[in-house]
Amino acid sequence: MQLIKISSIQFVEKIFLFFSVFLFLCPQSHGQNEADENVLSIQSVSFLPTSWPSDKPRELKINLLLKPGFKAYVDKFKLTVLEPYPTNQSILNPNPVHQFFDKYSKSNKYGVKETSTITSTIEINQPLENGSHKLVFELNFQACSESVCYFPQTIKHDVEFLVQNNNLS
Repeated sequence: MQLIKISSIQFVEKIFLFFSVFLFLCPQSHGQNEADENVLSIQSVSFLPTSWPSDKPRELKINLLLKPGFKAYVDKFKLTVLEPYPTNQSILNPNPVHQFFDKYSKSNKYGVKETSTITSTIEINQPLENGSHKLVFELNFQACSESVCYFPQTIKHDVEFLVQNNNLS
């Protein structure tokens, strides 16, 4: 049997190559699985009341559906209104909220699972003309199951609303 001598640099290169191939072939080992990223979907959105002056607050209600076995962390939800801009918004209120032990952080966390609703009061800080408008927003979230924890993701969505009885003087 003949021993092959390799330098320490060659050894490090071979170890690096091995781990690179391992991470490429095992996507769950680094937190992402490209084939299953849509773990949370928006089922419906309402912006109520549907007809209102633009300077009055409205309630944005987002109905969510999470794939079975997944939980979305309450503290990772973030809503960003893109249009119309600027706006004020209240803190997001997810419901129902469940407490669970998170094996990734090894602590108790709060999250939503399966079907849930997020509400927020939105106030548009610019005058809008009477008529139809669109509220465009992004919802950021992070979801995990017992076998995988995804990086934070963003869903962009919009909802139409009507402005009436607005006095633009």
